[in-house]
Amino acid sequence: MQDKQRQVREYEKELQEQTRQKKVNERLRREEKQRRRMENEYKTVVVQQINPQKIKGMSKKQLRSIRKTSMNKNGQVELVNPYSS
Repeated sequence: MQDKQRQVREYEKELQEQTRQKKVNERLRREEKQRRRMENEYKTVVVQQINPQKIKGMSKKQLRSIRKTSMNKNGQVELVNPYSS
């Protein structure tokens, strides 16, 4: 009787571990896919430097399309908050 209960508990733990591992793998796969998507998006982006006086005259609709980027230490381009200093 106790042996059977022990086996059932072990089987439950195995199932829980498999479920947890599946979730971890899915999360890692999703993060990797998101990272690749962002890299590919940067490859297709047209980059222009915009004069600050020009920005002041833009409409809100035009301002929404502007993305500020910077180069990190590894030489990769990353998005930066446009309102930070």
